[in-house]
Amino acid sequence: MRSLLLVCWSPLPLLVAAVPRFDPSALLRDVLVPADASVGSTIYRLRASDPTFDYPLQFTIRGDATAVSVESLNCTRFNSVCQANVVLQKKLEPTRFYDFAVDVKSVGGASASINCSFRATDATTPWGEIFPGAPTLLMVSEKSR
Repeated sequence: MRSLLLVCWSPLPLLVAAVPRFDPSALLRDVLVPADASVGSTIYRLRASDPTFDYPLQFTIRGDATAVSVESLNCTRFNSVCQANVVLQKKLEPTRFYDFAVDVKSVGGASASINCSFRATDATTPWGEIFPGAPTLLMVSEKSR
């Protein structure tokens, strides 16, 4: 009995679909948020990238998360990461834990998901007294030193 061995070779590399990745240094887990934070304020910023630069990435909340919303920020293929603000949509209850999931999707349809959580603390945030005249969100360029 004879066997035939067939070897295939291609000069082209094997292409594998790449999924977006959340920045591990910017994961929303076990974050403390003052219970008196004002509705409409940004409480966190998520970052994600795509190894194939299939931008813009779109961030969405999965499930029933009525306390927060996610606002994707402007992102083009010339950015190294895409970002989204997590915005407070209703008044928080002190000491309560809030859990939700965020999905990020590329233009090509590849997606990734992370579980997020934060806890509302009993602390107060008198921004005007602590930081008079300071904006609530500071933007720092990626190229700054």
